[in-house]
Amino acid sequence: TSFFEEIKKHRMEHVIKLLLTVKTLKNFHIAILDKAGLLRGTVYYETRSNLKFKSRAGSEDMPEIVVVVSGDEYHMEKVTLTENIGAHIGSFSLLCFKLFGSASRIISFEPDKNNYKLFLENLKINNAKNVESENIAISNYHGNGFLNIESMNTDAYYLEVNESKKINCKVNTLYSE
Repeated sequence: TSFFEEIKKHRMEHVIKLLLTVKTLKNFHIAILDKAGLLRGTVYYETRSNLKFKSRAGSEDMPEIVVVVSGDEYHMEKVTLTENIGAHIGSFSLLCFKLFGSASRIISFEPDKNNYKLFLENLKINNAKNVESENIAISNYHGNGFLNIESMNTDAYYLEVNESKKINCKVNTLYSE
């Protein structure tokens, strides 16, 4: 492909993301300001399905909310149990809460303390009382681990066993033996 075709493709990807944001968020104008780097601190978003999110300006929080809640990413049938490993700030857990209500048990795990704090606040502002949560990582062992963040993403971590200079977290298996 030529240089100009690549530019055209890149612009089209931005247009698609913008349209998805407009489709998903009631206050999409705030998202535009956030993406332009004009906001600092805490940002509140409300989806067209009436979910509310507290998030961090300039982070991956808003794009994560849009992709998950838009409905373009997940096509789900009603279930009685949902386990959300790596819950971030709660987008998927709250989507399940919205779709399935109190008829479904939702258990969420988020190892990062900053994400977990926002996750709990988002559960509270959405009155999602049937969502259970734990501030732990899920792996194939019990004990402690260390989260490594990938670049500046707030939703891209990987777990290491023995590196004391990284973010410390508790680790458990999903099911006890």
